[in-house]
Amino acid sequence: MDDSAQIKQVFKAALLTALADGKPQVEEVKIIHGLVALHPAFGQLPDAKQLLIDTWKELKADGMDACLSRVTAGVTGREYQELAFRTCARVMAADGTTEGEEAMVLGELQEAFGFSPADVKRLLAE
Repeated sequence: MDDSAQIKQVFKAALLTALADGKPQVEEVKIIHGLVALHPAFGQLPDAKQLLIDTWKELKADGMDACLSRVTAGVTGREYQELAFRTCARVMAADGTTEGEEAMVLGELQEAFGFSPADVKRLLAE
């Protein structure tokens, strides 16, 4: 899978994290808007607003498990897997509360990407 397709899936993972507890909080939206600073490739996404709308529709139609499965299947490079985990962790922590659904997203990413507890600790510290 090419880099642009993977970065799109990483962005979708961040969106799913923000949507996991129902409605994105203001702080989560700010983090998502600031993703370009985290990785310049996010700035190359053609229409982030449309991607949010599409992701919301997919979530409502298919549920979180199916959406996360598609996202993790589309993030195959270790660099992008780590970026997805770090990005989702930042979105989750943005509002100062950790809801069960948001934590579940991180757990699913950890499992799908085969991250060890040491990997998770390192990624959360970055």
